[in-house]
Amino acid sequence: MATESQPIDIDDESDVVDLCDKSSEDDDDSVVDLTAASPASPKRRRSVIDVDDEAVARQLELEEQRAAKRRKKAEERDARIARKLAAEEKRKAEEKKRADAIKRKNAAERAAKEKRKSVDTEELASTPTGLAAIVTEYTRDSKKWAVGLELKNACANFDLAVKFFEKHAAMLARAPCPRSGRNKGTRATPLAIVYHGTSRSNFRAIMEGNLKVPDGRTVRHVTDDGFFGRGIYTTTDPRLAFAYAKDAIVFACLALPGRQYKATQKRDRGVPKKAGYDSHLGYEGDGAPQLVFFDTDQVLPCYLVDQRNHTRAHAALERAVKVVAEKTGNARPSDGIPKNRSGRRAMPAPGAYAAGAGAPVAPGGAVPPTGGVMPPGLAAYISMITGGGGGYGGGPPPGYGPPPGYGPPPGYGPPPGYFGGGGYGGADY
Repeated sequence: MATESQPIDIDDESDVVDLCDKSSEDDDDSVVDLTAASPASPKRRRSVIDVDDEAVARQLELEEQRAAKRRKKAEERDARIARKLAAEEKRKAEEKKRADAIKRKNAAERAAKEKRKSVDTEELASTPTGLAAIVTEYTRDSKKWAVGLELKNACANFDLAVKFFEKHAAMLARAPCPRSGRNKGTRATPLAIVYHGTSRSNFRAIMEGNLKVPDGRTVRHVTDDGFFGRGIYTTTDPRLAFAYAKDAIVFACLALPGRQYKATQKRDRGVPKKAGYDSHLGYEGDGAPQLVFFDTDQVLPCYLVDQRNHTRAHAALERAVKVVAEKTGNARPSDGIPKNRSGRRAMPAPGAYAAGAGAPVAPGGAVPPTGGVMPPGLAAYISMITGGGGGYGGGPPPGYGPPPGYGPPPGYGPPPGYFGGGGYGGADY
């Protein structure tokens, strides 16, 4: 049976040790040795320390595990990010590859389209309509052909140009094609630059309806009935054209001489075109070639020029000839264009042969020029054949004889005061 513990009687001061009593500090016997009284041994203390170390170790291990988990999660996160970045890079690379492929495809399609367009444009440009568009546009463009010229100088008419280049195509198609030699397999027809002098009153009609072949009724020669045939008179020498220009302005034209018949005044005055030829070619004493056309589509007026800028118009038309030749395969457009000869007399002065406005028509269809200067030699010859005075005594001055072949046409009587009504000029230039 358990016994009840007896209460300690704290009233018994002899049995109580007052640890706070300072009076017993010097009494060694009164010091309590807690260490000595502790029941724990060194082994026990080591055991406690080991337990604590194990707890710390476990704690450290847990921390290490947690750190390892964090590192693993970070590595997994980095791996996911790396995979995501790699996938993004791959996606971008594939998109770029597809975009580049589309770009190359589009570029190839554009190139093919441009090539087809270029081919179509080249094919169109070689047609009469395309050539007419090029010439009418570029002859007006001061940055293309008409360098140094003004817009008012250009007068090429699109409709007239179409007819002109249709004529060019027809003449080129029937041109001979050599089967051997240097020009084997090529075709050529002359494409000339010519000039035509006339009065200002005729400008608009010519620009709208082209030059006309005289028919003796609605259209007629102003100066004579045509020394080298009844046709449209032009010349490759602008000086001769200016001699027939009343207002010192002439037309600069493209022309298609084709096959040229060599005409003479005696044989071919006022005659129609020689069969088998495309134009007539004649020379007078000044040595300038005169090309006579009998089809209005063989001439294309392009510029109205004066003596200051006719060389610029000539340069512009040279560019036109080059382009037309390249696009149509006209191998030698300059072949067959007549050249000047050495003349027996000087080139007439500008306006020398221009007919006066409203001048009456002389017998035979000639109009005596008014205000023009008659060449001295011709004046002497007229004085001789008409028996006039003038200090010559009814004859030419000593040592002077009329030029060979010069004389009135058969059955033609000179009008009073002037022979033939037209002098040197074949026709209105």
